[in-house]
Amino acid sequence: MPYDAKAAVTEEVAKKTIDLIAQDTGVRVQNLFIGPGGYETFSVQPSGQAQLLAPPERVQDFIDSLGYLFNQTEVLASRPNFSSSKGHTALQVTFDKGLEAAKDALPAFWTQLQKSMPSAFASKGAGFSPAVVDGKLAIRLFRPKNAKTWSDTFALRRAITQAAADVGPDAPQVTGIKGFIADVLSAKNDWRTKHGGEAYLDSLGSRGRSDLQGRLVGEYSQQVESWIGDALRRYAEAPQSLDTGAAKTLSAGAGSLVVQARPGRAKKPALAFPPTAFSVPIVRITWVFG
Repeated sequence: MPYDAKAAVTEEVAKKTIDLIAQDTGVRVQNLFIGPGGYETFSVQPSGQAQLLAPPERVQDFIDSLGYLFNQTEVLASRPNFSSSKGHTALQVTFDKGLEAAKDALPAFWTQLQKSMPSAFASKGAGFSPAVVDGKLAIRLFRPKNAKTWSDTFALRRAITQAAADVGPDAPQVTGIKGFIADVLSAKNDWRTKHGGEAYLDSLGSRGRSDLQGRLVGEYSQQVESWIGDALRRYAEAPQSLDTGAAKTLSAGAGSLVVQARPGRAKKPALAFPPTAFSVPIVRITWVFG
Protein backbone atom coordinates (compact mmCIF):
# COMPACT_ATOMS: atom_id res chain seq x y z
CA MET A 1 0.00 0.00 0.00
CA PRO A 2 1.49 3.42 -0.96
CA TYR A 3 2.47 5.85 1.79
CA ASP A 4 -0.35 8.29 1.01
CA ALA A 5 -2.93 5.51 1.24
CA LYS A 6 -1.47 4.31 4.54
CA ALA A 7 -1.53 7.88 5.83
CA ALA A 8 -5.18 8.25 4.85
CA VAL A 9 -6.12 5.00 6.61
CA THR A 10 -4.09 5.93 9.67
CA GLU A 11 -5.62 9.39 9.92
CA GLU A 12 -9.19 8.21 9.46
CA VAL A 13 -9.04 5.29 11.88
CA ALA A 14 -6.91 7.12 14.47
CA LYS A 15 -9.13 10.19 14.53
CA LYS A 16 -12.34 8.22 14.97
CA THR A 17 -10.86 5.92 17.61
CA ILE A 18 -9.19 8.73 19.56
CA ASP A 19 -12.40 10.78 19.53
CA LEU A 20 -14.36 7.76 20.75
CA ILE A 21 -11.99 7.00 23.62
CA ALA A 22 -11.50 10.66 24.52
CA GLN A 23 -15.22 11.15 25.11
CA ASP A 24 -15.37 8.12 27.38
CA THR A 25 -12.19 8.82 29.36
CA GLY A 26 -12.67 12.57 29.71
CA VAL A 27 -9.46 13.68 27.99
CA ARG A 28 -9.42 16.72 25.73
CA VAL A 29 -7.91 16.23 22.28
CA GLN A 30 -6.26 19.48 21.19
CA ASN A 31 -5.11 18.40 17.73
CA LEU A 32 -4.06 15.47 15.57
CA PHE A 33 -1.82 15.40 12.52
CA ILE A 34 -0.16 12.67 10.47
CA GLY A 35 3.53 12.49 9.62
CA PRO A 36 6.27 9.86 9.17
CA GLY A 37 7.31 7.95 12.26
CA GLY A 38 10.00 5.35 12.85
CA TYR A 39 10.46 2.43 15.22
CA GLU A 40 13.61 0.29 15.47
CA THR A 41 14.47 -1.12 12.03
CA PHE A 42 10.92 -1.11 10.67
CA SER A 43 10.45 1.07 7.61
CA VAL A 44 9.21 4.60 8.26
CA GLN A 45 5.42 4.72 8.12
CA PRO A 46 2.60 7.22 8.71
CA SER A 47 2.32 8.06 12.39
CA GLY A 48 -0.19 10.31 14.09
CA GLN A 49 0.67 12.99 16.63
CA ALA A 50 -2.14 13.95 18.97
CA GLN A 51 -2.13 16.48 21.78
CA LEU A 52 -4.18 15.78 24.88
CA LEU A 53 -5.10 17.81 27.94
CA ALA A 54 -5.79 15.55 30.92
CA PRO A 55 -4.62 14.48 34.39
CA PRO A 56 -2.51 11.30 34.63
CA GLU A 57 -5.33 8.98 35.76
CA ARG A 58 -7.45 9.82 32.74
CA VAL A 59 -4.47 9.43 30.43
CA GLN A 60 -3.93 5.96 31.92
CA ASP A 61 -7.55 5.11 31.12
CA PHE A 62 -6.97 6.41 27.61
CA ILE A 63 -3.83 4.36 26.89
CA ASP A 64 -5.32 1.21 28.41
CA SER A 65 -8.27 1.62 26.05
CA LEU A 66 -6.03 2.40 23.08
CA GLY A 67 -3.82 -0.62 23.75
CA TYR A 68 -6.85 -2.88 23.99
CA LEU A 69 -8.56 -1.62 20.84
CA PHE A 70 -5.38 -1.73 18.73
CA ASN A 71 -4.06 -5.00 20.20
CA GLN A 72 -0.81 -3.50 21.41
CA THR A 73 1.79 -5.24 23.57
CA GLU A 74 2.76 -1.96 25.24
CA VAL A 75 1.63 1.65 25.08
CA LEU A 76 3.88 4.36 26.54
CA ALA A 77 2.62 7.85 27.32
CA SER A 78 5.38 10.40 27.83
CA ARG A 79 5.08 13.98 29.04
CA PRO A 80 8.06 16.10 27.91
CA ASN A 81 9.75 18.24 30.54
CA PHE A 82 12.02 20.82 28.89
CA SER A 83 12.87 22.69 32.12
CA SER A 84 15.47 20.24 33.42
CA SER A 85 19.07 20.51 32.20
CA LYS A 86 20.21 17.09 33.42
CA GLY A 87 19.45 13.48 32.64
CA HIS A 88 17.77 14.01 29.30
CA THR A 89 15.89 10.92 28.07
CA ALA A 90 14.78 12.36 24.72
CA LEU A 91 15.75 14.89 22.06
CA GLN A 92 13.64 17.27 20.02
CA VAL A 93 15.15 18.04 16.61
CA THR A 94 13.81 20.97 14.57
CA PHE A 95 14.29 21.51 10.84
CA ASP A 96 14.16 24.45 8.45
CA LYS A 97 11.20 23.19 6.39
CA GLY A 98 7.55 22.50 7.05
CA LEU A 99 5.71 19.24 7.62
CA GLU A 100 5.08 18.84 3.88
CA ALA A 101 8.76 17.89 3.46
CA ALA A 102 8.59 15.07 5.98
CA LYS A 103 7.29 12.26 3.76
CA ASP A 104 10.23 12.40 1.36
CA ALA A 105 13.00 13.44 3.75
CA LEU A 106 12.50 11.60 7.06
CA PRO A 107 12.85 7.99 5.80
CA ALA A 108 16.28 8.80 4.35
CA PHE A 109 17.24 10.81 7.44
CA TRP A 110 16.28 7.95 9.80
CA THR A 111 18.28 5.46 7.72
CA GLN A 112 21.36 7.69 7.81
CA LEU A 113 20.97 8.32 11.53
CA GLN A 114 20.77 4.62 12.34
CA LYS A 115 23.86 3.91 10.24
CA SER A 116 25.84 6.73 11.82
CA MET A 117 25.15 5.72 15.44
CA PRO A 118 23.39 2.34 15.65
CA SER A 119 23.97 1.93 19.37
CA ALA A 120 21.78 4.97 20.00
CA PHE A 121 19.27 4.89 17.15
CA ALA A 122 19.04 1.31 15.86
CA SER A 123 18.84 -0.55 19.17
CA LYS A 124 15.74 -2.13 20.71
CA GLY A 125 13.13 0.48 21.53
CA ALA A 126 14.66 3.26 19.41
CA GLY A 127 12.29 5.39 17.40
CA PHE A 128 11.05 8.85 16.55
CA SER A 129 7.72 10.61 16.31
CA PRO A 130 6.77 13.56 14.09
CA ALA A 131 6.08 16.99 15.55
CA VAL A 132 5.54 20.59 14.50
CA VAL A 133 7.35 23.39 16.35
CA ASP A 134 6.59 27.01 15.43
CA GLY A 135 5.18 25.86 12.11
CA LYS A 136 8.29 23.87 11.17
CA LEU A 137 8.96 20.14 10.93
CA ALA A 138 10.40 18.51 14.05
CA ILE A 139 10.91 15.02 15.42
CA ARG A 140 11.28 13.61 18.91
CA LEU A 141 13.84 10.88 19.55
CA PHE A 142 13.53 8.76 22.68
CA ARG A 143 16.39 7.02 24.44
CA PRO A 144 16.09 3.22 24.33
CA LYS A 145 16.75 1.24 27.49
CA ASN A 146 20.42 0.41 28.04
CA ALA A 147 21.54 2.91 25.37
CA LYS A 148 24.63 4.12 27.21
CA THR A 149 25.80 6.15 24.22
CA TRP A 150 23.08 8.70 25.02
CA SER A 151 25.39 10.06 27.70
CA ASP A 152 27.65 11.42 24.94
CA THR A 153 25.55 14.41 23.96
CA PHE A 154 28.18 15.79 21.62
CA ALA A 155 28.25 12.56 19.60
CA LEU A 156 24.45 12.47 19.47
CA ARG A 157 24.18 16.01 18.15
CA ARG A 158 26.96 15.47 15.63
CA ALA A 159 25.30 12.29 14.33
CA ILE A 160 21.92 14.02 13.94
CA THR A 161 23.34 17.04 12.13
CA GLN A 162 25.51 14.89 9.85
CA ALA A 163 22.64 12.54 9.00
CA ALA A 164 20.55 15.48 7.78
CA ALA A 165 23.45 16.80 5.71
CA ASP A 166 24.08 13.36 4.19
CA VAL A 167 20.53 13.18 2.84
CA GLY A 168 21.35 16.08 0.52
CA PRO A 169 21.37 19.88 0.25
CA ASP A 170 17.68 20.03 -0.70
CA ALA A 171 16.59 18.00 2.34
CA PRO A 172 15.46 19.69 5.57
CA GLN A 173 18.47 20.76 7.62
CA VAL A 174 18.71 20.80 11.39
CA THR A 175 18.11 24.18 13.04
CA GLY A 176 18.02 23.07 16.67
CA ILE A 177 18.48 20.11 19.02
CA LYS A 178 16.96 20.30 22.48
CA GLY A 179 17.10 17.68 25.22
CA PHE A 180 14.25 16.95 27.59
CA ILE A 181 13.06 14.45 30.16
CA ALA A 182 10.07 12.31 29.16
CA ASP A 183 7.83 11.47 32.13
CA VAL A 184 6.23 8.15 31.22
CA LEU A 185 3.00 6.28 31.85
CA SER A 186 2.81 2.69 30.64
CA ALA A 187 0.10 0.16 29.73
CA LYS A 188 0.97 -3.45 28.85
CA ASN A 189 -0.58 -6.74 27.86
CA ASP A 190 1.22 -9.98 26.93
CA TRP A 191 -1.02 -11.36 24.20
CA ARG A 192 0.81 -14.70 24.29
CA THR A 193 -0.73 -15.47 27.67
CA LYS A 194 -3.57 -12.94 27.95
CA HIS A 195 -5.34 -13.47 24.65
CA GLY A 196 -8.28 -11.22 25.51
CA GLY A 197 -6.30 -8.15 26.58
CA GLU A 198 -7.01 -8.87 30.25
CA ALA A 199 -4.14 -6.72 31.55
CA TYR A 200 -5.65 -3.60 29.99
CA LEU A 201 -9.12 -4.48 31.25
CA ASP A 202 -7.83 -5.30 34.77
CA SER A 203 -5.99 -1.97 34.89
CA LEU A 204 -9.20 -0.13 34.07
CA GLY A 205 -11.08 -2.18 36.65
CA SER A 206 -8.54 -1.29 39.35
CA ARG A 207 -9.54 2.35 38.92
CA GLY A 208 -13.26 1.64 38.98
CA ARG A 209 -13.81 1.79 35.22
CA SER A 210 -15.85 -1.40 34.86
CA ASP A 211 -18.29 0.59 32.73
CA LEU A 212 -15.55 1.37 30.21
CA GLN A 213 -14.39 -2.26 30.32
CA GLY A 214 -17.83 -3.36 29.17
CA ARG A 215 -18.00 -0.88 26.32
CA LEU A 216 -14.53 -1.79 25.05
CA VAL A 217 -15.41 -5.48 24.91
CA GLY A 218 -19.02 -5.29 23.84
CA GLU A 219 -19.14 -2.27 21.56
CA TYR A 220 -15.93 -0.38 20.76
CA SER A 221 -13.87 -3.34 19.47
CA GLN A 222 -16.42 -4.11 16.81
CA GLN A 223 -16.76 -0.45 15.89
CA VAL A 224 -13.00 0.06 15.41
CA GLU A 225 -12.69 -3.13 13.39
CA SER A 226 -15.45 -1.87 11.11
CA TRP A 227 -13.68 1.50 10.64
CA ILE A 228 -10.42 -0.24 9.72
CA GLY A 229 -12.12 -2.50 7.21
CA ASP A 230 -14.02 0.39 5.61
CA ALA A 231 -10.89 2.54 5.34
CA LEU A 232 -8.80 -0.24 3.85
CA ARG A 233 -11.41 -1.01 1.22
CA ARG A 234 -11.54 2.64 0.23
CA TYR A 235 -7.84 3.41 0.11
CA ALA A 236 -6.17 0.11 -0.76
CA GLU A 237 -5.15 -0.44 -4.38
CA ALA A 238 -6.64 -3.92 -4.17
CA PRO A 239 -9.00 -5.56 -1.66
CA GLN A 240 -7.18 -6.80 1.44
CA SER A 241 -8.57 -9.27 3.91
CA LEU A 242 -8.38 -8.57 7.62
CA ASP A 243 -5.76 -10.93 9.02
CA THR A 244 -6.40 -11.50 12.74
CA GLY A 245 -3.23 -11.18 14.79
CA ALA A 246 -1.28 -9.16 12.25
CA ALA A 247 -1.29 -5.90 14.20
CA LYS A 248 2.15 -4.35 14.30
CA THR A 249 2.89 -1.15 16.19
CA LEU A 250 0.97 1.78 17.61
CA SER A 251 2.20 4.86 19.40
CA ALA A 252 0.49 7.92 20.67
CA GLY A 253 2.02 11.22 21.76
CA ALA A 254 0.50 14.32 23.45
CA GLY A 255 1.86 17.96 23.52
CA SER A 256 3.55 17.13 26.77
CA LEU A 257 3.00 13.40 26.77
CA VAL A 258 3.92 10.88 24.12
CA VAL A 259 2.28 7.47 24.01
CA GLN A 260 4.21 4.77 22.19
CA ALA A 261 2.86 1.30 21.60
CA ARG A 262 5.18 -1.60 20.98
CA PRO A 263 4.46 -4.23 18.32
CA GLY A 264 1.47 -6.33 19.31
CA ARG A 265 0.95 -10.06 19.11
CA ALA A 266 -2.80 -9.90 19.11
CA LYS A 267 -5.04 -12.91 19.44
CA LYS A 268 -8.18 -11.01 20.40
CA PRO A 269 -10.53 -11.82 17.50
CA ALA A 270 -12.41 -8.53 17.62
CA LEU A 271 -9.68 -6.52 15.86
CA ALA A 272 -7.00 -7.17 13.28
CA PHE A 273 -4.72 -5.20 10.97
CA PRO A 274 -3.58 -6.62 7.65
CA PRO A 275 0.22 -7.02 7.68
CA THR A 276 0.73 -4.50 4.87
CA ALA A 277 -1.21 -1.73 6.57
CA PHE A 278 0.86 -0.79 9.63
CA SER A 279 4.38 -1.76 10.61
CA VAL A 280 5.31 1.04 13.01
CA PRO A 281 3.47 3.11 15.64
CA ILE A 282 0.16 4.41 14.33
CA VAL A 283 -0.41 7.28 16.73
CA ARG A 284 1.73 9.12 19.26
CA ILE A 285 0.04 11.16 21.95
CA THR A 286 1.42 13.94 24.10
CA TRP A 287 -0.45 15.38 27.04
CA VAL A 288 -0.37 18.14 29.60
CA PHE A 289 -2.01 18.11 33.00
CA GLY A 290 -5.57 19.42 32.97
